[in-house]
Amino acid sequence: MGWKLPASVLMSAVISFFAWIVVQLNRPLGLATFALAFLLPVVTFRRYYSRKPRMLVPFGILVILIAILLTPPRATSLNLVSGLHLKTGCWDVEGSLWPLNESADVSQSCSYLVEPAGKVVHVSGMAWKNLEVRMPITSYPIVLRRPAEKADGAYLNAVQNARENGYAEAPGNFGPRESIIREVLMRKENHCVYIAEVRIAGGLAVVSVRGDCRAVDEFVQSRVRMF
Repeated sequence: MGWKLPASVLMSAVISFFAWIVVQLNRPLGLATFALAFLLPVVTFRRYYSRKPRMLVPFGILVILIAILLTPPRATSLNLVSGLHLKTGCWDVEGSLWPLNESADVSQSCSYLVEPAGKVVHVSGMAWKNLEVRMPITSYPIVLRRPAEKADGAYLNAVQNARENGYAEAPGNFGPRESIIREVLMRKENHCVYIAEVRIAGGLAVVSVRGDCRAVDEFVQSRVRMF
């Protein structure tokens, strides 16, 4: 009989582990799973607890303590807003997002003075969150799905918008970069538009830089492709 309390606690711990994962995806279902972490062991060993109902008290205390100990720590890595900021240098929407025109989880745009060119470029970016969960205890992120379809569509639409405004693809002095999924430089006389689909902390993004061609190139090399 003495093994049934430890077995109940072990069963509850396993269910609580998965409950912390489920609650991140579906809060009501996750809360129901936490309730199951208490109820299922009691039902499974109902004869034991019907004979020794006082054991429900230490069992309930242990269930709560285990659920607390399994809590995923708060994430310390960059979030989606900060991840996009590293690429754009912007925090809010401070002007047109063109050539981007999609809806996104996070949007940023601003004007940026590029040194030593001494020219101002207009930067815009849109980002979409990964569907991910953080593991109990370690908070290690597990990516379940990346928003590739949204990012791909936004990138292609941005390129099409630039073409419709008279920009044509131009050769760019770009080398491979792990964070860059794809990129293009488009030019109309001395004015350029750079568009890139990139990986950032927490998701995917599309970034655009437009302005004087030399300034655009300097910003891209020092910011977008640097991080």
